Amino acid sequence: MKYLGKILLRLIRVKKALEIEYIYHTNRLEGSYLMKWATERVLKGIPVKKFRSKDIVAAQNHSRAIKFVHRMASTPKYNITEADIKNIHFMISGHLIPNPRQYRTDDIDLTPLPSEIPKDMNKLVNFINKGYQKLGLIEKASCVHYQFSRIHPFTSTRGIEMIQKQ
Repeated sequence: MKYLGKILLRLIRVKKALEIEYIYHTNRLEGSYLMKWATERVLKGIPVKKFRSKDIVAAQNHSRAIKFVHRMASTPKYNITEADIKNIHFMISGHLIPNPRQYRTDDIDLTPLPSEIPKDMNKLVNFINKGYQKLGLIEKASCVHYQFSRIHPFTSTRGIEMIQKQ
């Protein structure tokens, strides 16, 4: 029993370390200046100074969204909805962009037109819940990630700021 306890503690530590890595790298891609050590402190509730408040809020938002997704994933036979996706986006982008629960209205190269987003998101939700049951988890996750990235349903948070500065 003692051995199982040690394994469980290691798994918890690995999960926390992966969450820090994920949040740090995702937010860096979106233009955050928060360092990895500072991300870890923010997630532990320890105040950090000398960083932009929006970077601190982004890390906190990401952590809340991850917890929400974990709760959904641990619910047997949970069917995700468009409202769930919008709520996740709100949890991540709330207080950082205007109207975080709304699909984008601007036309972006290589993505569907804004008028096509609701139809494409509906197809994506149906695929998540019912499509390709024979696919393994990794294959299905890859397909969902690709389709979500292709649709690009929401206005970017800060990645655009970095591109505009160049």
